[in-house]
Amino acid sequence: MAALLLLALAMPAQAQVQRPRNGFALKAPSTPEEIELAKPNPQAPGFRIPFPPLSEMDPATRAAFESSSKTFHTPVGNQMPLLLTPEVYDAYNQMRPALERSNIPQDLWQLTILMAARAFDSQFEWYIHGPQGQHVGIPADAVEAIRLGRKPKFANPGQEATYRFLGDLLNDHKVSDATYERLRAIVGTRQIVEMTVLLGYYTGAAMTLAAHNVPLRADLKPPLPALKRKFP
Repeated sequence: MAALLLLALAMPAQAQVQRPRNGFALKAPSTPEEIELAKPNPQAPGFRIPFPPLSEMDPATRAAFESSSKTFHTPVGNQMPLLLTPEVYDAYNQMRPALERSNIPQDLWQLTILMAARAFDSQFEWYIHGPQGQHVGIPADAVEAIRLGRKPKFANPGQEATYRFLGDLLNDHKVSDATYERLRAIVGTRQIVEMTVLLGYYTGAAMTLAAHNVPLRADLKPPLPALKRKFP
């Protein structure tokens, strides 16, 4: 068994999955009111990080702040608290390109992010990734079920196995041998490792968003209702 696991980990990677960029499914602001509410604003109401106004930022910080905010059509981008620790900010931004080179299928990639968002009530992450799930083949009724804390129905075995694996990990902080082996049989050992790191990456992002109260645009309704148990 150990030899087989080492062989699976050492196997050469297949062709890289193409990852759409975060903004491809977002609705850009269109009315004057929406555009005004989406303008980069380091002092947006509720944001807990004491950034100076854009006019007082150093050029590099301002460029990063404006780029992230404009990408997500919101006054404060999702990584902006990390700008206070440039070394962490730089290291964090090296992780995503590494994960993007994984062979996790695009639907399972987005399903992982949706479950991280739902687990930590991350309105910002769901606002970005909720629409993307349907673009890559997750059934709309399954996305809606996850949003509402109901058990989704999947015809795709990989989606079902991923939901169960991640749901057990997030609910119970452990995964049974049967659940683990079912997913491994579909995606392989390497992809389970990468999927777990992907979950951690977006969980970290969700916690950063929550801890520092990174706001959505004021004209957007938070998409996630409060739930006691997220993954039945």
